[in-house]
Amino acid sequence: YARGAFAEADPIRRLRLLANAFLKADGDPYEPPKIFKKALVDRLPDLPERYLAAAKTILDVSDRLALFRMLEGTAAALTVAGWLIARCEQLK
Repeated sequence: YARGAFAEADPIRRLRLLANAFLKADGDPYEPPKIFKKALVDRLPDLPERYLAAAKTILDVSDRLALFRMLEGTAAALTVAGWLIARCEQLK
């Protein structure tokens, strides 16, 4: 997943692919001792911290994107509501 994410040009698809690569299905990060071999951590001791920081960033950006989409939906609903209210006022 991560290789595909790094090659992806669309930022929304890239975020989704990164989330699939860095996070479990429930949205939690994997436990570093379960995904990194001891020999790898011995050579790159800060790898677990870097992984967790990247996973947190992906979660934060995903949450911000979800909030943005909710705001877009709210703005669209308010536009329709404003149009309906104006139309009702015209019919009075």
